Amino acid sequence: MTEPYETPEFQHSAEFTVAVTFVVAGGKRPFTVDRRARRIFEQIANHAARLKDVLEVGAAGGPSHKGEISWRRPVTFSAGNTTPDPLDASKFFHYLDPEFERAKRALAAANEAARAKREADRRRRSAVRCANAYPSVLEPGRRHCDCVYCDPEGHLMAARQAPHASLPIARCLCGQAVPEPGQRCLTHRDVQLEVFDDDPAPLRLLADYMTTG
Repeated sequence: MTEPYETPEFQHSAEFTVAVTFVVAGGKRPFTVDRRARRIFEQIANHAARLKDVLEVGAAGGPSHKGEISWRRPVTFSAGNTTPDPLDASKFFHYLDPEFERAKRALAAANEAARAKREADRRRRSAVRCANAYPSVLEPGRRHCDCVYCDPEGHLMAARQAPHASLPIARCLCGQAVPEPGQRCLTHRDVQLEVFDDDPAPLRLLADYMTTG
């Protein structure tokens, strides 16, 4: 499943592998065929790296029998730009389009930020025993919950009406009724409201209301 911040090349890209089997002419010396095969491997990898719409290339090859490689090894090629061969600075094991490389770093940072946000949201929901703190695989949808993170509109309305109501309708962060706005039930008396910048407007308004009274 893709994330909203992912760009199209990540949302719809896919990895493909083409297995090419070829026979290389030998020579008088026993290792001539190996040197020729390595050159062909490199030419194929170089060409693949230059093809339109190719973002990333890695290659492996080796001696085979009926298409089954008996000894697979990484292919070094000069059209690469990452993972250099320590024995030959002009050859590389991997190609990664520079723009795609920057996009991958940005995506990794976005994924880490999203993971941290999910963890922070899970912690604040767990603190008020939110029914949706830990989504169920069997119940992927939202479960009913009266906590402030699931029902910020209801909590905001209750906070605004409570000072003028004859009956206590203020609510603890968990959703339980309390005598006055800002109070907490016994279970959550030390729990504070946590608000993120991208939270829905009612939750941010509730935080402002609770601060200003």
